[in-house]
Amino acid sequence: MKWVNFLHIYQPPYQRRDIIERVVTESYQPVVEFLRSHPEVKVTINIPGILVEQLIDSGHDILLHDIGALAHSGQVELVGTSYAHAILPLIAAPYVVRQLRKHEATCIKIFGSAYHPRGFFPPEMCYSPETESVIHNSGFHWMIIDEIAYNGNLGKVAFNRQYRTENGMTVVFRNRHLSNYLSFVAQEASPDAFWNEVKRDDRSSSYLITAMDGENLGHHRKELLPLWKQLVTDQRVQTCTVSEYLEALNETEVCQPLPSSWSSEENEIERGISYGLWKHPDNALHTLQWQLVERVAELIERSQAQGTTRVREAESLFDTAIASDQFWWASAHPWWDIDMVISRAELLKKVGALLVLPDDLQNSVNLLVDAIRTTAHAWHREGVARRMRDTFMQAMPLAPWMANKKI
Repeated sequence: MKWVNFLHIYQPPYQRRDIIERVVTESYQPVVEFLRSHPEVKVTINIPGILVEQLIDSGHDILLHDIGALAHSGQVELVGTSYAHAILPLIAAPYVVRQLRKHEATCIKIFGSAYHPRGFFPPEMCYSPETESVIHNSGFHWMIIDEIAYNGNLGKVAFNRQYRTENGMTVVFRNRHLSNYLSFVAQEASPDAFWNEVKRDDRSSSYLITAMDGENLGHHRKELLPLWKQLVTDQRVQTCTVSEYLEALNETEVCQPLPSSWSSEENEIERGISYGLWKHPDNALHTLQWQLVERVAELIERSQAQGTTRVREAESLFDTAIASDQFWWASAHPWWDIDMVISRAELLKKVGALLVLPDDLQNSVNLLVDAIRTTAHAWHREGVARRMRDTFMQAMPLAPWMANKKI
């Protein structure tokens, strides 16, 4: 069996220094050290430009050097992505391009020639045909997305064939069940239980495609790191990168993936809800948040003719301010953090304040920020977020982990 391990690592912009240190100590560093001591183990890693910069700022140059050396040797495959982990289908094409280019510039600066990506990871595996076109036109050969994108149902992808869209982009589907089983269920004391689950899945006897947050290894789940080390060194498997996996496939199927994410459920796809954790039609906070994003983007566009340093500063700050986290923490499915919601709205307000605009336009931004603050406090005070969370958790098939705690 060939096993593709795709690890996505990321920390939100302005993450606390102590949390970054903890994640490095518990996850990033031990994973990299393990790879250095086991050159036969291959992985594909996504590390957004914003995290690269955070690691530099926190003094982890050696860690980045080691990742670059692993990439240079071919043991690690690095991919393209959004600089600040923005939900690409929800932002306009020019801002998608900015995210791609900013990530690329950051990685080339740090990793040099070791960074030559063929593949692309859309944050949260959020896919849309329009975003795919931008990614394909940017020179990427493949992108990895969730298997639900295949036709809106789980369990329908055959992993022994290559899939190509009508646009010519190769798409790699992850096995959601086995990825989530590994992330949230598998136990260190029972490695055979994972292989039994692979057998029950009945689609991965030749090729196993798992993709998950790299922080699950050691940070979110302490016991998962030693288990993962056992599994990837098992004599029954040969690990490979995504690009190596694609080279081994002979059969090709043309498909047209559906707008979706790696968290989308079948009933959401049926209802046309593609990115529910970040823009749910029934979530009033999401509506306000995206109105604010779109308003600030509009004001940046209207200010372009000024060509000033302040406009460029506003653009750069906007690139960071549209990171996915504020929407995720406003979902209450099950994630809720009132401070994250309000602080990111204030950050977008700061973007608007950099622009020289008439008072009525500045006030339109301020009114939206005030509405977000008022709504968030009401949800928190009146238990709305808690009830949304409880309702969601009752229907959730697997309880997620964060910082070694089961949610």
